Amino acid sequence: MRSLKKILNAIHNFKEQHNPKLQITGVVAALVYQRTTLHDEVLQQCRKYCFENGIHMFETVILRSVRFAASVAYDRKPATLTDFKNPLVKVILNY
Repeated sequence: MRSLKKILNAIHNFKEQHNPKLQITGVVAALVYQRTTLHDEVLQQCRKYCFENGIHMFETVILRSVRFAASVAYDRKPATLTDFKNPLVKVILNY
């Protein structure tokens, strides 16, 4: 939740200083570990915050996965660009 507020604030500041036409299309939850109550609660808080502030929050949730970290570390690209056969990637890309 703190990270969401920080990034939205940084985007707001950038918009004011450099690009008044900049708009946020929406927010995607990432690095979510769905087996914990804490992540579920934080995700719900983020959804509420976005709703109350008129920010679209996509239903898509990018789960925490070693595969995604390894892809960036070793391939220098996100898994969505390198590992199309991975079931988690298929869920994210909706195909």
